[in-house]
Amino acid sequence: MAALTFISGIVSIITAFALTWFVLSPRIHEGALVKMGLVVIVMALLASASHALMNTDHWYALWAINIALRTGILLVVLGLMWRRKKCGSWKGVTDWGDLR
Repeated sequence: MAALTFISGIVSIITAFALTWFVLSPRIHEGALVKMGLVVIVMALLASASHALMNTDHWYALWAINIALRTGILLVVLGLMWRRKKCGSWKGVTDWGDLR
């Protein structure tokens, strides 16, 4: 169980840094709502990694982290849906084509 907790903490840190690259990259224009959602997700992942790597049992904090993580995901989805409504199709919603 300790190994799974450690792996969870490390994966949370790696994922947080990857998402931070998306937020800070000048080539990706995700919009304010998606950026806010990604920042909330990064903060929740870092808090989750902190709790996992310190092996704490603060259940209320872990529940708050899970709520923050899901709120960030919801903000990202709402931001993408808003961009889809503005663009008229899914083709221009993301900037993933610029990453090649």
